[in-house]
Amino acid sequence: GAEEDAIADRALPYSADPNGVRPAPQFDMSTASGAGGLIGSARDLARWADALHHGKILSAASYAQMTAPTVLPDGRMVPYGFGLSFEVLRGMKTITHGGAIAGAQTDSVYLPDQDIFVAAFVATDAPTTHPAVVARQLVALAAGRPIPLLGKVPVEPTSLEPLFGVYETTEEAIEQQLYFGGGHFRWLAGGRERIVHFAGNGRFLFAPPYELDWFEIKRDASGANVLEMHDSIIDQVRRSVRKGVIPSRTVPRATLERYVGRYKVAGTITTIALGPESTLTVQRANQPDATPLRTVSPTQFAADKVGALLTFEGDGPKAPRLRSRLGEMELLGERVLEDAVPDHD
Repeated sequence: GAEEDAIADRALPYSADPNGVRPAPQFDMSTASGAGGLIGSARDLARWADALHHGKILSAASYAQMTAPTVLPDGRMVPYGFGLSFEVLRGMKTITHGGAIAGAQTDSVYLPDQDIFVAAFVATDAPTTHPAVVARQLVALAAGRPIPLLGKVPVEPTSLEPLFGVYETTEEAIEQQLYFGGGHFRWLAGGRERIVHFAGNGRFLFAPPYELDWFEIKRDASGANVLEMHDSIIDQVRRSVRKGVIPSRTVPRATLERYVGRYKVAGTITTIALGPESTLTVQRANQPDATPLRTVSPTQFAADKVGALLTFEGDGPKAPRLRSRLGEMELLGERVLEDAVPDHD
């Protein structure tokens, strides 16, 4: 509104669209209500954090409640208190909180044991690097446990083919795959496929929002490729040994036909069909066009256009279930009888 525009030295907020960067839509902060809706700087937030974490805002009992994980009715514990989240970064306990609004994103990290606080603000809702990544890099640096800074290095994918394959940890028999598909290097483990970028010298950096994690492929004394995984949470290296090539991604047409049909996913009908050259497509109700699927395994297919991974489950002449994963969200759909669902125009 006009009152906000009159604030001296206020950073202008920006958004992105297919045509580039543009000023963000006007937003009256008074409508944010319980979400906060505050206007301020990183320095302002640092002053607030200092007061909050040093007993100047809440009683000791209230602060203890605010910074305690939540126990759900089924007994599970989630790392979230009263408005605050809890993580482990490079082996250090953290208390975190972030925010977003049209034209801006913020994040903050507090290390209670080291009494270090970092806030990162960006004046756009489509940053190249999320402020959560910047805040964690800075707080780890301030604590003397820096996270390696890696960047993408141009490379011809075929030159890295000797590194592709199936890797397995000896302790837990966890299988990982590294390959190139759909225009990107990709890492698959535990039913999750993630894009990775080559960072030079056998190193690969995970694409946002996981870019604090990376791995490196080396050769051991026997000449075998070894994948050393580094992540921002576990302050140790996990090693996996290459055990073979990537399995064939050619799926027989009869198998693909098992997946064709309609599934009810989160109350919406999702249609799987056979596309050209014996490939699958996916189309949700009311979507104008079908999205082609890339084969990941005989049961898994990626919708690269939206970043989703689809897994067909169950036995029988027709797959009874479809599991859809988009980021950290996972939905399970059930096949529906063809005569039980009306056509969608």
